Amino acid sequence: MHGFRPQGGFLRILVSRCKRLEALNLSHCTNVGNDGVQEITRGLTLLRRLNLDGIQWITDEALEALLEGRAVQNGTLCCIWLDGFELSATGFSNFLSRLLDIHISKIASHLGLPSVSSRRLPDNPKFLELLRADGLEILSISFAEYIDDSCLPHIACLASLVELALRKGRLFTSQALCDTFSPARQSQLRYLRHLDLTDCPAVNDAVVKAICEGCGSLLVALFLNWCWSVTDVGLVRILETCHRLQHLSLVGNHVIIGESFRNLPTSQPYLRILNLAQCNQVLDSVLSSVAVQMQDLYIFDYFGERVGGSLDDVCQFDLARSMNKVPICEH
Repeated sequence: MHGFRPQGGFLRILVSRCKRLEALNLSHCTNVGNDGVQEITRGLTLLRRLNLDGIQWITDEALEALLEGRAVQNGTLCCIWLDGFELSATGFSNFLSRLLDIHISKIASHLGLPSVSSRRLPDNPKFLELLRADGLEILSISFAEYIDDSCLPHIACLASLVELALRKGRLFTSQALCDTFSPARQSQLRYLRHLDLTDCPAVNDAVVKAICEGCGSLLVALFLNWCWSVTDVGLVRILETCHRLQHLSLVGNHVIIGESFRNLPTSQPYLRILNLAQCNQVLDSVLSSVAVQMQDLYIFDYFGERVGGSLDDVCQFDLARSMNKVPICEH
């Protein structure tokens, strides 16, 4: 239903007639608001995936409705996409905290453990195994501009996450981001496969180091677009650590030169997309050399054109559309 503009009681009818619905994509359905979310949470008790991205009118009130719904209370809802434009840091932090408490309380009760807080998880192998096996798998915020460091400790406890997007997180600090991903700070994000920190100015080489140490070995997609504080030092660490990468996007980085890309054929055998649009310092000669050696790799240069491709070859926007995603270079 992406982009559909439901009128009147459409959602009420949908909910009443599709009670066993498990996935609902309302992305960019701009007529949906908090009332619509309440309809969904009251009626769709088996919902697993809910996409509300691109709906700017979703506020903290909608998050409260999600928490009260059966899909959250019984642990069914595992994938959430939100726009974030009208979410407050306090509201989102409270949402994550209560979401964790619900999940943790169920596990503790199952194991016969005393009351457990997300602030201090027990060093119990069975507890941590259940925390990893059942819980939120995808959390995506496309406009996190008003979300701050207070939310990050809760995110760091989401052990079941495999996909995390915190785009435009301009209030985050570098230290808080380091703590979020660092195993030394007891981060539980070691199973992430997809990570998008596009337009988070605090992402620097230290944050990249924490990411690589925490979940780098399993990452298949990493988006650090418009993260201007990431230098060649961070790039080298990514290429030396994240050997399963299939998609690396560094759009808008005007610092990296990219000499380390010469090692891509050996260090990144699975890489299929390397997006360097608007990266004005990267050496074209290096990219051309890599393109010859890795002909299945889509390398996009400063202009967003494929390196080594023909005039009618796919550009980054065409590839993004074919993947049914928003343009990779969106800013």
